[in-house]
Amino acid sequence: MYNAQEIEKDVLTFWEEKKIFEKLRKKNKGKKKWSFIDGPITANNSMGVHHAWGRTYKDMFQRFKAMQGYELRYQNGFDCQGLWVEREEEKDLGLKNKKDIENYGILNFVKACRKRVEKFSKIQTEESIRLGYWMDWDNSYYTMDDNNILHNWHLLKNYFEKGWLYKGKDTVPWCPRCGTASSKHDIATEGYKDARHTALFMQFPIKGHPDEYFLIFTTTPWTVPANVAIAVNEKINYVKIENEGLKYWIAEKRLNEIQTKYKILEKKKGKQLEGIEYIMPYASLSVQKNSPHKVVLWDLASEEEGTGIVHIAPGCGSEDFELGKKLKLPALSPLDEAGIYKEGYEEFSLKNYKEVNKQVLEDLEQRRFTYKITPYMHRYPHCWRCGEELVFRLVDEWYIKSKEIRSKLISENKKIKWFPEYGKIRQEDWFKNMGDWLISRKRYWGLPLPIWECECGNTEVIGSLEELKKKSIDKEKVDKLPEIHRPWIDEIKIKCSKCKKEVSRVLDVGDAWLDAGIVPFSTLNYLNNKKYWREWFPAELISENMPGQYRGWFNALFWASVALEGKTPFKAMFGYETLKDEKGEGMHKSKGNTIWFDDAVKKIGADPIRLLYCLQDPSQELRFGFHIMKEPQNAIIFFIICQN
Repeated sequence: MYNAQEIEKDVLTFWEEKKIFEKLRKKNKGKKKWSFIDGPITANNSMGVHHAWGRTYKDMFQRFKAMQGYELRYQNGFDCQGLWVEREEEKDLGLKNKKDIENYGILNFVKACRKRVEKFSKIQTEESIRLGYWMDWDNSYYTMDDNNILHNWHLLKNYFEKGWLYKGKDTVPWCPRCGTASSKHDIATEGYKDARHTALFMQFPIKGHPDEYFLIFTTTPWTVPANVAIAVNEKINYVKIENEGLKYWIAEKRLNEIQTKYKILEKKKGKQLEGIEYIMPYASLSVQKNSPHKVVLWDLASEEEGTGIVHIAPGCGSEDFELGKKLKLPALSPLDEAGIYKEGYEEFSLKNYKEVNKQVLEDLEQRRFTYKITPYMHRYPHCWRCGEELVFRLVDEWYIKSKEIRSKLISENKKIKWFPEYGKIRQEDWFKNMGDWLISRKRYWGLPLPIWECECGNTEVIGSLEELKKKSIDKEKVDKLPEIHRPWIDEIKIKCSKCKKEVSRVLDVGDAWLDAGIVPFSTLNYLNNKKYWREWFPAELISENMPGQYRGWFNALFWASVALEGKTPFKAMFGYETLKDEKGEGMHKSKGNTIWFDDAVKKIGADPIRLLYCLQDPSQELRFGFHIMKEPQNAIIFFIICQN
């Protein structure tokens, strides 16, 4: 009787005892090279069956090229840093927020994150071997290593010297639980989820007309104390209606929001409403003293939802902020990094924004600033690591400009062979529509940004340890760095080249995608052995799960390579879609429907799993379950019977 586990065990033992992999590498050594970049697997948990799908493809491609006689590097990679690791370690340690981490100690936390990576990279190696994946396991790369970090420092210095790396003030998506910005690159794909919020229809009195109101729509009542203006679209038709003894202005096409009988009294284009002042319920707050509280024009004001009249709070929304910059509106930013209202907002100060949300709803209704309140389902951004709803905060963060690099990214993308072909279109679409890349994170376990910012306004970006030692005040501290991570690197002070004052490093760490994007350079020792790098660059192929990677790994690879060498880091990309459960639902730990690789291989063996993956059309989502697995299992049994 066919027993996958026993047969596979025998095969693995045979490979190991006879040194089959080593013999293959020796046989092909010195022949024509075929370069493959392994996208690093996150060393954060055991492998799921979705990881095994991608690793099966990678093994298949490399085996095929080896059979053709090519020399390969066979270097596996582990993604080691960022919120994905931090968040899981927080759970294990029972830490609920950044305050808990700092009480626990940054040093202790960083060490725990490293230990976690070391543990799970070992487990994933063993699981990959069980899958039958041939790699040079003693030569795996780790994105947390100093070598990878220093290559990124070199890259960031390159961006800075080009004038592309800058500090900018913007209203950005922010996770109050994690206490950090979440790049729009992060949330562009899987960051949006269905959420039930409260839709608030506010009635703001028009100054000088006590019985006349603007009807204003918002789904974030907590932002109302930061309101500075309301917006209409100059091209939209607005009507004044009489409804139950009061007069309201609303977009003509949104009259369906009126609850009872009404009479149209007047019609105007949005342009004609510009400049009209209104009474804002929280105008007495000290922070509101310079707010105009008037109607402004905005082409994004829409008659597709709400009332066609939009509440504007530049410190609480990215689009609002852009409008505010254009019109020179004040930007009130009420929240601290934990989502707590700051001082200056009186009855709302020192309260969580969720509490403020409830308080505003109750207060406005009591003071008759509310027309109606209704439940509202919509897509809303969530933290891609902890799952909490995001807010928008006005903060200073570090960015890389997209304008200067955009055209080159698009032209280099056209040179790549994409499988499936629609990948090329999706990647180009991302490049055309992406904004500047927010790369800074207010966290702990990650790439320490090599930025030393002086109070005199001078900014110095360090590109190497040699440069750091040359500029540092205590050079011995640089020599004694155990690793280039927080908190050790935070202790290194440099002398400002302009005012000569002592300068500390900004405490931010980098976007984890920077870690993975530099690997075509760091793994090939770009900084120290250009000859070796040239032999293997660019890669002939990369292979990765497509959803999310256009703005993730693919994007980071492009940016790094175009910045450093002006060209694409790979010639072809083989992509595959998403793996789901038998019912067609996404696998998530929180849902309890994740199938771990170890469980699957114990039940059905690795070969049936690999066969299922190889038979799958990669452009279509794959459903995985133990009932579905019977078909490839039976196919293998049939093959064995035929052979006998």
